Amino acid sequence: MVRLSPRLSPPRAADRPGCRTRHHPAVLAAALAIVALGGTACSDGGARSGSAAEPDAAARTAAEAFRSALLADDGPDGRDRRSRAVLEAAAGDLPGHPEVRGIEDADGDGFDDDGRIELRVEGRRWCLLVDDAGDTDVERC
Repeated sequence: MVRLSPRLSPPRAADRPGCRTRHHPAVLAAALAIVALGGTACSDGGARSGSAAEPDAAARTAAEAFRSALLADDGPDGRDRRSRAVLEAAAGDLPGHPEVRGIEDADGDGFDDDGRIELRVEGRRWCLLVDDAGDTDVERC
C-alpha cells in the first residue's frame, strides 16, 4: 500500500480558510418556509394527507421567516424593527402569504404599539415578539 505524505494529499475544502459555505439567515428561513408551506398544498383535488402537526409547523415556519425578513430589512442598527413600515414590508415578503395580525399603531408614532405580531396558518398561531431594543423572539401565541 502506498501512503502519500500529508503534503502530497489533495487539499480538502474544509482545510482552506474562507471556503466554508455561509448563507444569510433570511435565505435559509425563506427556503424552510417555502418547503413547509409548499408541503401543505394539495395536489389531489383537496384531500390532505399527513399529520395534524403540519399547520402548526407551517405557522412556526412563517413566524421564523417573518423574523428573518425583518432582520434583513430593518436597517443597520436594529432600531427600526418595530417600525410599522418595516413590519409591513417584511410581512409582504412572506412565502405562502400567511395571515398576519397585530401590526398596530394607535398612537400614530410610526411604530408598532406592543411588538407582538401574530401569524396564522390554517388556524394555528405563532407570534413574533419585538421588544423596544429590537430583540426578537418567536413563540406560541
